[in-house]
Amino acid sequence: MARPIVKDLCYVALYAPEPDILAEFYTSVLGFQIVAQSKLNAENIRSSVFLSNPTKQTQYQLAVFANHKMQNTAFEVDSLANLRSLYALFIERDLPIRWVLNHGVSLAFYFHDPVGNLIKLFWLTGFDYPQPHGHPIDLTQSEAALRQDGADLVAQLNRRRSKCL
Repeated sequence: MARPIVKDLCYVALYAPEPDILAEFYTSVLGFQIVAQSKLNAENIRSSVFLSNPTKQTQYQLAVFANHKMQNTAFEVDSLANLRSLYALFIERDLPIRWVLNHGVSLAFYFHDPVGNLIKLFWLTGFDYPQPHGHPIDLTQSEAALRQDGADLVAQLNRRRSKCL
């Protein structure tokens, strides 16, 4: 079987102590749009802002985090099978994995490349789910179980929304 490859470079996540300041630059100077953001904290600082170039069809191309440890580069794979194959390759080679998360919109695992850059490999689930979100998952589960985890997450959100109406 051929080794799975990444489909595309999807986004870059930058560090900024106050993400709103950097977001304002990218929106007012370069024409990006804010597509998601975290709530303001007690100091009126957001922990994250997600931006998109309006000409692109992807969810976002730039993320800005107040936590420098979240600075990363993300690569998309074209299938859940390929994500699981790459994950298995990391396990087989005993390469350290930092996080394995269900973001609702994607399933992902994070690792550091040989010089310490944080890299995210992910597969888009097709679900619409508010960001930021991430809960731990086990990519060794079956594809059906992983897909069900995403469906359950969206169903929980819909139940919460219907209770608020």
